[in-house]
Amino acid sequence: MGFWWCEQNELWMEMKAGLFNTDLLVAQTDSLSALGAAVIAAFGAGFYDTLQDAVDRMKSTYRTVRHEKYHKNKYLAKCNKIYKNIYPSLKELNEKLQC
Repeated sequence: MGFWWCEQNELWMEMKAGLFNTDLLVAQTDSLSALGAAVIAAFGAGFYDTLQDAVDRMKSTYRTVRHEKYHKNKYLAKCNKIYKNIYPSLKELNEKLQC
């Protein structure tokens, strides 16, 4: 299953697009790694003349998740509040981990 559930969660994808301030292309498959391996195997086995041909013929479909600047500020404020709450315990842990 991997992280496929993340890509299928529309709110999660909107949050990522907002935080990164860019539109996202999300593959419509739950096994993108397997698809990549199949493309390379099909090319290696001689089913396609070029790797690009294999990619073009076997690629997944995508959907676009648009970013909204409003969401970025909302999510950053929420993340910042959470970070401030956990920072004291992380600070002590980070100090212990330093060489």
